[in-house]
Amino acid sequence: MEIITLTAPDISCEHCRTAVEREVGALAGVRACSVEIPTQLVTVQFDPSTVTRHQIVEVMEAEGYPVVDQV
Repeated sequence: MEIITLTAPDISCEHCRTAVEREVGALAGVRACSVEIPTQLVTVQFDPSTVTRHQIVEVMEAEGYPVVDQV
């Protein structure tokens, strides 16, 4: 398992949190996804042999939450 933390500055409310956690969490290979609204940080635990960081970012951006950097 690998853990990444991504910054998504457009996350601002409970709806944002729910959308990101639902969509990223649905990806095969994602074990956990949590969003911190105040810090706009998304932490994802995943199996890199099943899903890539790039795929996770693509899903977030498709939901309207662009990633600006990786912590």
